[in-house]
Amino acid sequence: MNYFWTYVFLIFGSFLITACTVGPDYKRPAPPHTQTYVKDFPDVTPKAQKKGQEEQHFNFGEKLQHDWWTLFKSKPLNKLIEKALAHSPTLEAAEGALKQAQENVAIFSGNNFYPSVDLNLGVERQKVTAASSGTTGSPTTYNLWNPSLNMSYTFDLFGGQQRGMEALLADVDYQQYLWEAAHLTLVSTLITTLIQEASLREQINVIQKMIDVQMKILEIMKAQLKMGGAAEVDILTQETLLAQTQALLPTLEKQLYYTSHAISVLVGEFPEEIQRMPFTFKDLHLPRNLPIQLPASLVRKRPDIKASEALLKASNANIGVAQANFFPTLTLTGSVGTMALSTHDMMANSATVWSLGSSLLLPLFKGGALTAEKRAMEAAYDQAFANYRQTVLTAFQEVADALRSIVQDAKNFQLQNSAQEKALKTFLISERQFKVGGVPYLSVLNAEIQYLQTLLNTINASALRFTDTVALFQALGGGWEEKLTQENQTMGY
Repeated sequence: MNYFWTYVFLIFGSFLITACTVGPDYKRPAPPHTQTYVKDFPDVTPKAQKKGQEEQHFNFGEKLQHDWWTLFKSKPLNKLIEKALAHSPTLEAAEGALKQAQENVAIFSGNNFYPSVDLNLGVERQKVTAASSGTTGSPTTYNLWNPSLNMSYTFDLFGGQQRGMEALLADVDYQQYLWEAAHLTLVSTLITTLIQEASLREQINVIQKMIDVQMKILEIMKAQLKMGGAAEVDILTQETLLAQTQALLPTLEKQLYYTSHAISVLVGEFPEEIQRMPFTFKDLHLPRNLPIQLPASLVRKRPDIKASEALLKASNANIGVAQANFFPTLTLTGSVGTMALSTHDMMANSATVWSLGSSLLLPLFKGGALTAEKRAMEAAYDQAFANYRQTVLTAFQEVADALRSIVQDAKNFQLQNSAQEKALKTFLISERQFKVGGVPYLSVLNAEIQYLQTLLNTINASALRFTDTVALFQALGGGWEEKLTQENQTMGY
């Protein structure tokens, strides 16, 4: 018996020593060699002589902080983001998918890397006739007690199970990065929606003022018509302008309602439940300094790029799984227990039973299925690599677009703000001239309309500067640091 066990351990020990992991080892794609996102780019945006809308400095090589939204220096914004992160169903769903992936790793590990041990408590009552043994006599009735401990273990001789584990760990990384992407998208969308709300509120206020002024102009023109100082066509023209301006309000108010509803959903509440103060531009500060990491580090920080790389790693591991299917599978089985006619005989040495066996399964003919499976996995890897490259290219495009938008929209704001200042001066001069009898009141009202129109343009230009900044932070990955695969191992997987 001792020689038998020695022989068994020598055989299986040699299998373990010579075991190998087939398939390609994963090699991380090299980061892009490009040194800049865009060519001939300034270090600062054009200046605008308005508080809260000053120039922005691009600090290349600096890391973006994790809570990047605090750069807007808005307590109401921070509170809403905290609420959204705590109650968003989108994040809860992403977290559930991550936990499921982690448990799948635990399931696979338990099923493949540890022996399967089962306890079987068997008891039977049988009646056997003597005829079954070729003799005559009375039937025999007895109880058969058969408790046993059964064990089986499949050796991972060629690393197929190890590659399968690599694929599942990559799926954990993938779900982790999807959660990060959902986090980033939620915060970015919430800030952008709040900016839109602030812009809509100010636009509505300006439109209402324009309506009031146009109604005053219409009243004056009607009075002039009675006195013969105006033509009926002028009245109709002014009424048309007034109606066109009034028609803007329902659309803007509808957009404001939609925006408010969207904010409620983003923070995890029903539209009629949320209680908050209206959001305005006074609640926001345009970040003066914009940290921008180097291009080489972008691929290690953006959640969507990291998620795409996780799929690439899983595809690489699946090639190893398919390749391992070409090789034999070795399974060791064994059992030990007792078999007795009564419970008090179960501890006797004569009642002990055991078995030990092994099986070696070698695929000989599968009609080309194994080869086709390996080619399919290699094609899946090529697809994943192409998707990864496209994700990287799109990421660099989004950063480049955001950088250009910040500069160009800063120029636009500078021009719109200059036009607003000139229109305001014209309006104020007209008021002073009217007070001394230099111009009619109608000229003052027309100057005010022109000023309000430039104010409307400035509001839109201001909103663009805020949304451009959010788009840049989102394109940069929102400050997420690279998460190594080893983090999953700290969870016990």
